[in-house]
Amino acid sequence: MSSRLSAAFEEARIPLELSSAPLRPTNPEIFQLDIVRERAERVRLWPGAGDNGIEVLSLDRRLNQVVLAVREPRRPYEDRVRIRGGRVTREQIEAFVREGGGGRVIRPRGSSWIVERFTEPADRRFLVGFDRRHLFAAQVPSGDTVWEAHEALKPQEVRIAEAQWPGRIVRQGEWFFVPVTSREENEVRQSRWFPNNSWWRHRLPSSGEPHLAETLVGLSGNRLFVRGTVHHRDHHTVCFDRWRRVHLNAEVRRRNDLARGFYWID
Repeated sequence: MSSRLSAAFEEARIPLELSSAPLRPTNPEIFQLDIVRERAERVRLWPGAGDNGIEVLSLDRRLNQVVLAVREPRRPYEDRVRIRGGRVTREQIEAFVREGGGGRVIRPRGSSWIVERFTEPADRRFLVGFDRRHLFAAQVPSGDTVWEAHEALKPQEVRIAEAQWPGRIVRQGEWFFVPVTSREENEVRQSRWFPNNSWWRHRLPSSGEPHLAETLVGLSGNRLFVRGTVHHRDHHTVCFDRWRRVHLNAEVRRRNDLARGFYWID
């Protein structure tokens, strides 16, 4: 398995480190994946137990991306819930764990709580490689090819917008920016936030390195709109002279990323 993985990543020109030790030593049996930024940027992978199935289903040499399939039995593992600022009760931690996908609270450890969780027994698909300048990894809902994985990351609203405004959809990392309808533009103009366009460095609501919008307006129904520049450290800055509606991609997200095999992914 190791030689096939290395060969596929090398063919796609994606730097891969097959780790000699688990990334989380307390959980050696589970599949673990990370993006390393320090020194030479690379994908770091620990396959876990011998009965885990890890396979590159397809690769795209032009985009320098692969679709990675992961299959492993349902396994228990220890996760650590870190507490920042103040004390919490066991009941509060148990409620937090239930909301984040379930598990069993075991014990406190310093400023953290140790929780037993379980890996997902279903097949998982990861899109891994370069997004222009930097490496990324994202769990996708479906897709055996790189093209299918990209399509699976588009929310239904983005698919509809592509048909309505072909060639005008802009993506920056996990965010899509689509033109607005005349009705939406009127809603933004009539909102109590407009025309205060002096706002700067407003963060789009996601984890990881922030995407910072020059002007950001939120309306009912969790609808977000931007105008001006949108900046991210790892992506090209985009600029819109008219309002754009913002859509987050359809990546599989869970509060406890360790259940997906992730430690840090932007």
